[in-house]
Amino acid sequence: MSRADLPEIRTVDDLRRVLSRYGFPGDRERFEEEVAAAVGASPTHDFEGAAAVVRACRHRVLIRSSPEITAAIEEAHTAGVGT
Repeated sequence: MSRADLPEIRTVDDLRRVLSRYGFPGDRERFEEEVAAAVGASPTHDFEGAAAVVRACRHRVLIRSSPEITAAIEEAHTAGVGT
């Protein structure tokens, strides 16, 4: 999968759909748990913690779908085999 294969992630619902379809097993559930915990710990006027969870999760999805990152991980793994 490449970034070009991913639909746009502009809303939290977009992110949920991407996690459900393209994420690793448990990614969507982990995201929901982290957002709920951040919201539960936030004052009613400050949802920055929840926003940070959304940004971090979106970033992880984009990194995982990057051909450059995938190649670098495979290269590092291959270089480490047998050492």
